[in-house]
Amino acid sequence: MKHRIIEEIGEILKSMADLREANTDSIEDRVHMFRKSGKRVRGLIDLAYPKQPKTIREFRRTIAEIARKLSHVRDRHVAMCFARELHALLGGVTLVDQPLGDRIGVFLEVESASLARDDAAIRSLFDEACDRVARASKDWMPLASGHEPGDLREGLIVSYRRGRRALKKVFNESSHPERFHDLRKATKRLGYQVDWMLEQDDSDLNSHTLTLLGEWSKRVGDALGAGLDLRRLGEQLQEWGSQQPGGKESTSLASRVMSDGMSRLVESVPIACRLYYETTRTLRGQIASPRS
Repeated sequence: MKHRIIEEIGEILKSMADLREANTDSIEDRVHMFRKSGKRVRGLIDLAYPKQPKTIREFRRTIAEIARKLSHVRDRHVAMCFARELHALLGGVTLVDQPLGDRIGVFLEVESASLARDDAAIRSLFDEACDRVARASKDWMPLASGHEPGDLREGLIVSYRRGRRALKKVFNESSHPERFHDLRKATKRLGYQVDWMLEQDDSDLNSHTLTLLGEWSKRVGDALGAGLDLRRLGEQLQEWGSQQPGGKESTSLASRVMSDGMSRLVESVPIACRLYYETTRTLRGQIASPRS
């Protein structure tokens, strides 16, 4: 299983590079697949190397930096999707004598035009990211061959511990959306790792425990994602509204959206507590097969 994870990372890296030629998908979808695959790569590296050698750590950092350059593209696309849903839901609601649906409709028109103008720049940025990953994928196998992976179960425990620490920071700094973002990143990483381990069908692992861990990781990640996406939409509405006539009304709308996003984030905390209830010592014993 240790050597399979090295091969899997190489395959994902190659698939990321190949997205440059996947013209059947929209640029927004390709950016989403690229960034999601990059997160899987980083999650599997963390799983394979609980104690990362410097060269492995630097490689992981490079993949993260490449994907980060596309984050604003994904954020804009997600905000547009949420705005379309709000546009359909709030058409009959009035704020300061103007239907909210109309105001969001104007935002959609403006942002759609902005994305269209930026299309060439976005495609160029994406092509550059694919080229960089293509070069990195060629470096991966020679690099990994010099570093034997560690105990994969220990890698999972390290990620679980990071999630528990991120949840603790949410309790200490619950007014900071960035803390919820950190919790979601840790939880998504844990979910990628659990999914991969389940796919291997290893008799030394307790598949029941891993299945529950995966299911709760998805629930927490989805709940946090919905809240964070609404917060981002609110921020974009606020920025857009400050540049439009009737900015006060737009700011009020943005505040409502961000407030709803924050409420969803707070509501996700009890679910996260259920996921991160166990101590790492207890979990270490639970993920081992009853037969081992």
